Amino acid sequence: MIAARLMRRGVMPAVTARVTSATMPLPRSMLMPLASFSSISRSTVGTTNSFGAGSGSAGKPLELKYLEANGSLALALPLTGDPHSEIGLGMKLFSLHPTTSVASFVSQVQLEDTTAKDVQIRTQKGVPVAPETAFSSLMADDFQIVLNDKVLRVAAPVFTGDAYTSLPQDGGLDMRAIAHKAAIIKLRETIANHPKWKIDVTEFKKLAADHGIPPKQASQVLHAFHQVGLVFHFSQAADEELKSAVFLKPRNILDGYFDSLGLIPPSTQRYVEKRQQLEADLAAIMPEHDALLHLQAQLDETAHKRTAVYCYLSSAGLVGTGGLYAWLTFVEYSWDIMEPITYFTGFGVSVLSYFWWTLTTSEYEYGNVYDFIYQRRRNALYTKSQFDPIKLDNLQAKVAGIHRDIADITTKLTKPTCLQAEFLKEK
Repeated sequence: MIAARLMRRGVMPAVTARVTSATMPLPRSMLMPLASFSSISRSTVGTTNSFGAGSGSAGKPLELKYLEANGSLALALPLTGDPHSEIGLGMKLFSLHPTTSVASFVSQVQLEDTTAKDVQIRTQKGVPVAPETAFSSLMADDFQIVLNDKVLRVAAPVFTGDAYTSLPQDGGLDMRAIAHKAAIIKLRETIANHPKWKIDVTEFKKLAADHGIPPKQASQVLHAFHQVGLVFHFSQAADEELKSAVFLKPRNILDGYFDSLGLIPPSTQRYVEKRQQLEADLAAIMPEHDALLHLQAQLDETAHKRTAVYCYLSSAGLVGTGGLYAWLTFVEYSWDIMEPITYFTGFGVSVLSYFWWTLTTSEYEYGNVYDFIYQRRRNALYTKSQFDPIKLDNLQAKVAGIHRDIADITTKLTKPTCLQAEFLKEK
């Protein structure tokens, strides 16, 4: 009531901001559907102030914003075609996709405001933008919109990245944040694999631009990389050369600095800690490894002894069979009777040899026969003693791997301090 009285008396001016509706149907390729536009939350489009309702010529610029619900863009412009609107008060809200071209946007503005005879889009420095340029490229930096004699400054979104070329337009997905992280991850990988150990700030910004990070965000990314230790950039240094340098191998710098102070370099500490951890792991598994290895040796020796007994008995059987055939031939019977018996005995051995090859796919030789008997005896002993040879093999492989890693670390510790970080591998 008090506010209404003040307004009627002229003490408090009545300031209204409204979003006029479109008087003509909007092209589907450029503007979002009406259903999508109506789904925007009231907190986002409730008033034109949320889209930057200033004139853009002075003070706060107009803002080009994302509509999080569907990935479109929103821009509120002060148009004079409506007799009820004034510059800075009556605003027309345009909703468009990042693929919309500058020419399409200019045509739509002229359709909405017949008094807008001269509509141009320029860069922040006043250079006209090509008509075929898409907003996805334009909004990498701030720009200007010229409406007749009015120059309106437009602030680009905080980050564009490659949200509209690499991510699906999911209504529940914050595409800006994910695109931002995707570009930074790719930049981080490029820096990690960069052949140089030092570059300047200009080259870093060029690398950032190649990964879709706008120039005005590259400095923030560089500062963040410095804060987390991915690179070193001493922007507050008094030395100009140091101030403009970006060190891509921060571990090497730290190692050299610690070594110059007579301290243990961080990479050396990592190697020592890693070797100590490997030695602790080795000490933990060696008792079980040694016990299983000793048990295997005992079981193998027992299997060999039992196989040897079988061989001795077989030898005695062969000698006995030879003596029996000699006694039958020269004492009990004659060669005429024993000759067919010896023939069929030899033929029987040949048949048994063929069956042996069929069952074992190996030649009937003394070594193969011995190994066959030994393997059967050993497997029986393993089963009876509940011995797991696969477990022992895994432990032996693990022990051998730990010994190799320890030897590898010992070799790397002999390298110069400034190069030790190059051999440090994260596992």
